[in-house]
Amino acid sequence: MNLSDPSYPWVEAIVRLMRPGVGLIVLGTWAYLKLTNQPSDSVDNFASCVGFYLFGDRTLFYSRKGK
Repeated sequence: MNLSDPSYPWVEAIVRLMRPGVGLIVLGTWAYLKLTNQPSDSVDNFASCVGFYLFGDRTLFYSRKGK
């Protein structure tokens, strides 16, 4: 598939979100929140999507819930 081919709008939006700059911001935000112990399910979910796209593994971004 060529990037100039027409596609569905949601596919184009996902491709734009997976650009290196956006991925770096998402993963950096996720790492900062983990290091400062500030839980955020939304950031965890978005980081797992980016991580799955980049690395094919979601388990890296799931955190264990506190007791």
